[in-house]
Amino acid sequence: MTRLDRLILSEIIAPFFGSLVLFVGLFMSADNLLKLLDFANKGVPVPLLVQFFLLSLPPVIALTSPIAMLLATLLGFGRLSGDSELTALSAAGAPMERIMAPVAAFAVVVTLVGIYINDTVVPVSVRGRQAIINAQKQKAGQLFGGAGFTYRRTGDDGRLSLMVHAEGQPQTIGAGRVRISDVTINHYVHGVPNETVFAATAEGGEANANWTLYGVTSFGYDGQGQTQYLRGKQLDGKQTELASPEAFQIASRPNDELTNAQLGEKAQALRADNAASDARAVEVEQARRIMVPLSSLIFALVGAPLGITPSRASKGVGFGYSILITFLYWIALQFASTLGISGALPPVLAVALPNIAGIALGIYLIARVRR
Repeated sequence: MTRLDRLILSEIIAPFFGSLVLFVGLFMSADNLLKLLDFANKGVPVPLLVQFFLLSLPPVIALTSPIAMLLATLLGFGRLSGDSELTALSAAGAPMERIMAPVAAFAVVVTLVGIYINDTVVPVSVRGRQAIINAQKQKAGQLFGGAGFTYRRTGDDGRLSLMVHAEGQPQTIGAGRVRISDVTINHYVHGVPNETVFAATAEGGEANANWTLYGVTSFGYDGQGQTQYLRGKQLDGKQTELASPEAFQIASRPNDELTNAQLGEKAQALRADNAASDARAVEVEQARRIMVPLSSLIFALVGAPLGITPSRASKGVGFGYSILITFLYWIALQFASTLGISGALPPVLAVALPNIAGIALGIYLIARVRR
């Protein structure tokens, strides 16, 4: 490592970790701190509170690392520019690309660590955190939020043909049987509602898609799928074909609790069962696991040249720019994710669009600084 590299990194690394602590604190206080205080008021033991806090950290760290990188480069290069050190480096023959090299290298390290955390640490921490929340709700006699699942299937024409929502997770009840509870089944014909069935429970075999419904009430629709009428009540025994229990179990697993490899398996299984919309949502989440950490590198490319102006040297201005750029990035990412889920664009390409725009902006800003 040369003296130039040490100089640049000394201006980036300390602000990065300081900014990371700042943003982690802000994001933790928005939701997790309130839960911690609520648990403390209910007498939850301190070791469990500490465990909940530690389990809440990985998702927040993965989310805030790119923002910290952006603020660090804005502040670091703002100080170097304000003290005319960049001018001296340029006069000594160091081009902008050489000055940016250690920043890019550090950003690559942050990106790789972020991808690793997203793929391995975050799913485990999310499962552990949710287990603590569910345990406290159970003690209070409350129902678990988000415990159910929704399964969708599309027909050969690409339109929705079946949607099943259950309030409870699939449960094995012995003899190769699986049960789901509080089930709502919507059948569609060419995307138009044809029948809605409510059932208290549904039982199916592990090897097929045939289910027996109990406590059934069914409603039909007119040809336009608008007027609903009572088709009939049947206490139990109604037979219907839905999907395999395996497909329901796959659909019931929250995406944020799965690794990238498991997300790939889930998307493949959903596509094999013609649940294209759900598969695209999984593939979008899989792409976000890569593209969001990659934004650390892109934010570094944008923040460094943007900070090379005396007026950017103020910490307040740097903080404001980091919030603004991050806000615009997340709006673009949410919009792009919607395009990927809807099928308007391939999921990976859709999620990559904000990063592609960020790379173009970074190249433009670096070229402007060189001029």
